[in-house]
Amino acid sequence: MYAWLERRIGRVAMALPAVAIAMLIVVTNHGNGYWADDATLFADAIERDPRYVEGRVHVATQASDGGAYDTAITHFERAIADANDPTLAAYWSPFVTHHNFGVALYRAGDAHAAAGRDAQARALYRRALEQYQLAVRARPHNAVAHFHLGLTHRRLGDLRAALGAFEQSMRLKPDAKTRDAIAWVKYQLQRGG
Repeated sequence: MYAWLERRIGRVAMALPAVAIAMLIVVTNHGNGYWADDATLFADAIERDPRYVEGRVHVATQASDGGAYDTAITHFERAIADANDPTLAAYWSPFVTHHNFGVALYRAGDAHAAAGRDAQARALYRRALEQYQLAVRARPHNAVAHFHLGLTHRRLGDLRAALGAFEQSMRLKPDAKTRDAIAWVKYQLQRGG
């Protein structure tokens, strides 16, 4: 009688790992939908935790890179608000967040300017300027942040401030693009612009 029971338990014991593996395969395939790409992963993470700062910054940066500036701006604003909440223990990079937010605002300003909406464009450029200033404060030795600060000053018509930002960028990391920007601003200043 016990031999029959031992054979029966042995068959069940052998089937259990196969059933467990099959269940894991089903669960893994379902979960892979969330891991399909960065956008899906971070969107799911934000849905689960709306105050997930790093996820919001990532989604905002991807939205900006894809031309969805309104979405990017919304996510950047929320990320910065949540990151400044002392009750949250979140890791975030002020430099990356403010710099990328500045890029999104600047690009949105360009889109408005191209559509002839100059007032909206100037408002976005002013907001971009604030973000670049925060990025420069967070990383004063970052040439790219100084360069973007200069571009924004130039776009707003403040050529002297643009020149200062471009020259600082050039001191930090000399390159042809910055040299050309400095030459253009100096030429405009000489012309009385």
